Amino acid sequence: MKRVNSIILLLTIICSTTGFSMGLEELVMARKQPVTAMQEMANSATYNKVVLEVAKTLAAEAGGEGAVGMNAVAHVMDNRKTQWKKDIMEVISAKNQFYGYTAKNRDKIFEQVKDVALPLAEAVVNGTLGKDTTGGALYFRQPKEPIYKWHGQETTRIGGHIFHKERKK
Repeated sequence: MKRVNSIILLLTIICSTTGFSMGLEELVMARKQPVTAMQEMANSATYNKVVLEVAKTLAAEAGGEGAVGMNAVAHVMDNRKTQWKKDIMEVISAKNQFYGYTAKNRDKIFEQVKDVALPLAEAVVNGTLGKDTTGGALYFRQPKEPIYKWHGQETTRIGGHIFHKERKK
């Protein structure tokens, strides 16, 4: 206990002499706060791997659509993550959901559009993508593809993709 009091006294002196604005109570409370999974991931190699996987998937799905098209697909990913309460890797790797996750040519496409794909992927992972350009879409398809039972209301068309909300049950 004597050592703890000495540490607290030392911290108080350091804070008061350096002009550090956080009070002792706030400092102790900040230390007691649990580190969130996202904070841990942001400081790890896992974070970089996730961003890269999302970027490569975006590139393969919409690299030919440019920044606007990739942004729209990024919003579908983000909408699914939020509405379905899943992490982004669960969203992009779900079976039969994002062709770009397993596309054989995704690395080649990624190299051509990585300057756009990487910042978008990071925004998806961080939850900072901004205003949704798809009107809340959870699905997208190309015009030549059929409308499936899960495709609800069409929300918009961006480049070569048609975006849909989920069909109401």
